[in-house]
Amino acid sequence: MSDLSQKFERDGFVENVFNDQEIEEMKGAIVEILDDMHLAEYPKMCFQRTMRKSSYKIRFFIEEGAVDKNGDLTVPKDKALNKIGLCLHFLDSTFKKMTFNTKIQKIFKEIGYQEPEVVQSMYIFKKPKIGGAVTGHADSTFLRVDPIDHLTG
Repeated sequence: MSDLSQKFERDGFVENVFNDQEIEEMKGAIVEILDDMHLAEYPKMCFQRTMRKSSYKIRFFIEEGAVDKNGDLTVPKDKALNKIGLCLHFLDSTFKKMTFNTKIQKIFKEIGYQEPEVVQSMYIFKKPKIGGAVTGHADSTFLRVDPIDHLTG
């Protein structure tokens, strides 16, 4: 077992996959997505329903506490979002390039994945002073994979 494979098994993630330029490129893509976002056209629906309907689209997930009882934002839209997902890897050219590049393929091969498939992708915001805690959950309750230990979220 390689060092990377052992580290992934122990920690559950791989560090420093993208360089500074790639990170800035992804941030820039998010700025463009946000610039094109028209919140008035976006339904302020419950989180679970948004999750289920977003697997084939780029959707915006609004933070708990960012919308008042009338459905209006209480903060600027760039601070109101919890995440953008779940199909960035297919529908945005920057994220598609990052997801399907040879560097990622080599990592998955080295950690022992034989036929990995990307079923969702997201950009998660971590804004101060707003948002609820992410409660403990298992991605396997949303994504069906057999055997279950082959799911990486």
